[in-house]
Amino acid sequence: MVNNRFKHSDSNVLKGILIGSLFLLVWGTVIYLILRALDMPEVEMSWSTKECKRVVYMDGTTTNCDVLPENYDIVWVK
Repeated sequence: MVNNRFKHSDSNVLKGILIGSLFLLVWGTVIYLILRALDMPEVEMSWSTKECKRVVYMDGTTTNCDVLPENYDIVWVK
């Protein structure tokens, strides 16, 4: 009788660990995706010519459009 109570308690502990780990994994992924989106560079595109004018990174540096980043936000300019 005593052993059944401990086995039940062990399964609750394992469920708690599993649920806690899953919770941390989900929130870790959400935080990673938010930080990645906030750090995404902006590509300034011309409304009239539809061509890239420059790339602006979040630290304030700018580059030309020779090599575009893999992911970026488009900002339309004149």
